[in-house]
Amino acid sequence: METLISFLTEGRPIHTGVAIFTPSIDLQGKLSVNIRLDKRIISALNAPGAFAGNVHNGKNIGMSTAQIVQLWNDEHPGDLIVVEPGT
Repeated sequence: METLISFLTEGRPIHTGVAIFTPSIDLQGKLSVNIRLDKRIISALNAPGAFAGNVHNGKNIGMSTAQIVQLWNDEHPGDLIVVEPGT
């Protein structure tokens, strides 16, 4: 942890083999850290049949945002999602 913090405060990205930690600074001078997972992890997770967990609302996979909004609005008439035109 101390080594990671030391390198990041020097502005150096850290390659761990699992992820890349990259420091960034905003216009107010506040520091933050961006983290990118190694692409091999993402590929392994997305391999057909690799995921063995449960997906809540799996039937909604592949729906458009508009379809999800409509589904919500149909099921929750007292708490509608209103989409502004052009958004």
